Amino acid sequence: MRKKHKALIQYVVLWTIFLPIWVIKRIFYHLRNVIRDSDLVKSDIDRIDSMSGVGFEEFLAVLFKKKGLKVELTSTTGDFGADLILEGDGCRTAVQAKRYSDLVGLDAVQEVLGARDYYRADKLMVITNYYFTNAAKKQAESSNVILWDRGSLIQEIIKGPDKVTPVSEYLLGFFKRSLTDYKLILGLFAVSFVYIPFISSAVSSVGDSNFSTQYSNEITQTSPQNGKTSIQFEKIPDEVSDSPKRPGYIRYRNGRFGYKIDFPKDFVSQNPQENGSGITFLSKDGLTKLTVYGINNTGYKITDAYNTVINQATGPLGYRVLKGTWFVVTWNENGTLYYRKTILGQGSENTFIITFPEYKKDFYNPILENIENYFTHGNTAVAH
Repeated sequence: MRKKHKALIQYVVLWTIFLPIWVIKRIFYHLRNVIRDSDLVKSDIDRIDSMSGVGFEEFLAVLFKKKGLKVELTSTTGDFGADLILEGDGCRTAVQAKRYSDLVGLDAVQEVLGARDYYRADKLMVITNYYFTNAAKKQAESSNVILWDRGSLIQEIIKGPDKVTPVSEYLLGFFKRSLTDYKLILGLFAVSFVYIPFISSAVSSVGDSNFSTQYSNEITQTSPQNGKTSIQFEKIPDEVSDSPKRPGYIRYRNGRFGYKIDFPKDFVSQNPQENGSGITFLSKDGLTKLTVYGINNTGYKITDAYNTVINQATGPLGYRVLKGTWFVVTWNENGTLYYRKTILGQGSENTFIITFPEYKKDFYNPILENIENYFTHGNTAVAH
């Protein structure tokens, strides 16, 4: 009984110290972000010119938040063509940010075009603190990409935010958003209080036992000594090896979604996604790009996904087919051929997109055939 009373006192003291520290820390970090955002949104064009690329993205995030939009900053590496994702009024916009000291060329527009499918964007934007080349402007006009150059950005800065939010409103928003976290912490406190006898008993038993929990690459593993099951939290790594089917090809297996794809040995990997969803490979000359990824299905049917890709194609359509749980769509965008194959299940989607110059199609057609033949989907019946 004394052990249980001692455990009770320890838990009360622990939570009495932990809760105030946690609350104060949350308020401190939130206020720090409010002050930083308030400072960033006051930036003029001269200050923007001295920002880093990441700093420019953070400035744009604050600018759009002040306009009432929900903003998500993508990964700084492997962003699949978008630095920010904006949501508001039922519209989803992918934004490519370019903090340059020279003209922004055609590549920036092409990069954001690749983000349309990956992020299921309704609109596309490229924003720079400088100006665009004529080629970039023509490409953007033909592809319905919105461009903000230096003049547009200055106008938005002069216009200022649609709404100036006082600190009191920030704090109110902070407490509202944190309400769920508070409920969770208090819930954990209540559960730990109720089960103190069991916790105390478990702690004592651990001191007397001589077993250790084992982790493996499986999702769960049961120990034969005690029958207890452990959960694996370690990220499953991607695998790269020589293709067992095609000499001169490398096989890439995605650890998260489980799909496999073979690609030529002279292709170089670029932009692996930090969340483990996919990767891009480039040919040595940089003219050919192979992007492969998996995403979780948010309710799309195969016909919906197929029609969306057709409607969002950025050039004249070529070969296309829809069968069962997969489809292929090709199109020609100003002399660049796009070939996309998607396999869609109830839980997730596996897709690869390869692009190459039209004048090299005789060279790449047999390579494309090999890539498609050995593209194997993972378990698309479940989310990952």
